[in-house]
Amino acid sequence: MRFSRAKTCDNILLLNKYNNTDMLNIKSYFKDAVKRDASDLHLVGGELPALRIEGELTNLSDKKLNNKELESAIMGLLTKEQQDKYKEEKELDLSYEQDDVRFRVNLHQQNENIGLSARLIPSEVPTVEDLHFEPILTEIPNLLDGLVLVTGPTGCGKSTTLAAMIEHINKTRKAHIVTVEDPVEFMFTKQKKLRFLLLKITSPLTLLILHLAETSPHFQIMF
Repeated sequence: MRFSRAKTCDNILLLNKYNNTDMLNIKSYFKDAVKRDASDLHLVGGELPALRIEGELTNLSDKKLNNKELESAIMGLLTKEQQDKYKEEKELDLSYEQDDVRFRVNLHQQNENIGLSARLIPSEVPTVEDLHFEPILTEIPNLLDGLVLVTGPTGCGKSTTLAAMIEHINKTRKAHIVTVEDPVEFMFTKQKKLRFLLLKITSPLTLLILHLAETSPHFQIMF
């Protein structure tokens, strides 16, 4: 990958910034991801911290992350419930916000070290036009019943595709929209005077208890 002189200088400044830091400030990695318009942030104990920019990995330091320091910093971002769940299952999905930008975060174990992968979620929900949907795909949001499955490997755009479809319904129909997510990713703004519920669930049974939406901590509601 070829870098312009400006990009090369930015990389050198970032390397110096992180190499000279005595204590790991994990929020600074998220801030740099936002500042540099990265798509992903990757932090793994014993590895170099990196951003994915335009499909290419760019190291933020030439100093490998200390696993204990990284784990301590990550735990500082979590609630007590999330900490307990990660310690028990060694994996956790959550959402995180930095400078008004939302991230979808996955915590995992990699060679007995903690790993964090964070993907930036666009602040604006994409439209079907933005994603250049084929004509047949633009008809899917107009369906009034049935089951639509959007499948594919990690990172292929499933969440973005679904978000565009939901936004199309949001803008064109007066309807109740219920999304079931864990964690909640795209944040939608109500259009067409409809009631919009964003539901974050931890159990399939929650689907049957919609009346708890206003009191349950597992629900996020927007009217």
